[in-house]
Amino acid sequence: MKFFRIGALVVLLCARYCTACAQSASDYEPAVKSFLEKIGRSQNIRSLGFTANGIRVRAIADDCTVTVDPSTGIVNSWFDDRPGALTRRDPGGGMHIQDKLAAIAVAHDWISGAGIKLPPFDKCVANVQNGASYSYYVKYSDRPNGYAVRTGNSVLVEVNTYTGQVSSMMRVVGYTYEEPVVNITPEQAREKAVARLQAVYNTQVTDATVGDLGYSTPENDEISEVSAPPPSDNKNARLAYVVNLQFTRGAASMVVDAKTGEVMGGGLTKGTVVPAKKTSEPPKIVRTPGQLGSSGPPPSLCIVSAAVVVLGGAYWVLRARKAA
Repeated sequence: MKFFRIGALVVLLCARYCTACAQSASDYEPAVKSFLEKIGRSQNIRSLGFTANGIRVRAIADDCTVTVDPSTGIVNSWFDDRPGALTRRDPGGGMHIQDKLAAIAVAHDWISGAGIKLPPFDKCVANVQNGASYSYYVKYSDRPNGYAVRTGNSVLVEVNTYTGQVSSMMRVVGYTYEEPVVNITPEQAREKAVARLQAVYNTQVTDATVGDLGYSTPENDEISEVSAPPPSDNKNARLAYVVNLQFTRGAASMVVDAKTGEVMGGGLTKGTVVPAKKTSEPPKIVRTPGQLGSSGPPPSLCIVSAAVVVLGGAYWVLRARKAA
């Protein structure tokens, strides 16, 4: 009976936690409505709650979707849900946006109207399908101490060429930047990147080029073998080199701290045939999407094992009481 009471208590606590999450999500409704008012959209919110992973608050309005970062209270994404907002084909009226300059002007006006602090302009990239540009991505990024950021605060706006309007916005905030200290030369960065790759894989680097200095966040000392590794939770960016390596049947990019020479992380380029690892290198688990690196058994197996132990213990306790 005691175990059943404990189980009921756990269920009750979970229910209360979920209720608390639903109540706290409503705290961000004023921020969402204020944002919608600034961009001239309906403030009628039909759904408001935390996302499945609990790290965002999602609001679904009549004609768009907004997410808020609970840690900052800042709107970090917006998507136009109106029919045709994301069209990739000419609906009959031709293109309203003819070039990058026109897209940048639309993005600039929209961001200013939304009350978003605008970082310096970074770049504008066309999205092309069947030879025609159906939208442009206009990106604004911090330039701390005059350096570009590879991971840092930014605003990314998509402008649809056929509607002539902004169709989505994504915003990244919360990054800080260390003071720029350069103790490592590009040649030293190249040597450290090559040494790190060849310490892990049984391959020979055929070419290595060092890019310009820029801010990056530390990942870990593993080399990611997936094309889209999970983002780092570390938001303290350091000045670093990116070293691009070429080797037999593939390529990789390594990030080297300009101050300490530490290899902050790296990854194999998409399409690379993963080389054989050196037997002298202790095996490492490389994170893949949806899986955390671990040298132990799968979490599901641990849960089942724990349940068996608990139920077994309960059985023998009850049996001992009856015998007494």
